[in-house]
Amino acid sequence: MMDKSSETPTNMNTGIPAATAAMQAAFPNAAAAWLDIIAESGRFGTACLEQFLKTQQALLACRNAADVMEVQSDYFATAMRQYSEATSRFMEMVSTATGATMADVNISHARSFDDVPL
Repeated sequence: MMDKSSETPTNMNTGIPAATAAMQAAFPNAAAAWLDIIAESGRFGTACLEQFLKTQQALLACRNAADVMEVQSDYFATAMRQYSEATSRFMEMVSTATGATMADVNISHARSFDDVPL
């Protein structure tokens, strides 16, 4: 049955979702790495919105078509540079997070000498 509350269960001490707290307890390195990716994506999205708003303000101040073309050209050049840098940054962060996840999991396929049933 569904609980009447639509709220996500949280850890009372920290206020973070219970699933996040469990992941942090079980896989601390992986959790930290993936939370960094989430924070960076939020920061990047905010920066993109700020740049977009500045461009809109600049477009409203344009007096002729040449000014519009210059503002648009600057916006697209800046956006391409920012997205390229962000892609590189995210690829590096995902690579690091994947490594941290695998280090936390620590799966071994090696068999010990006395684990074969007789």
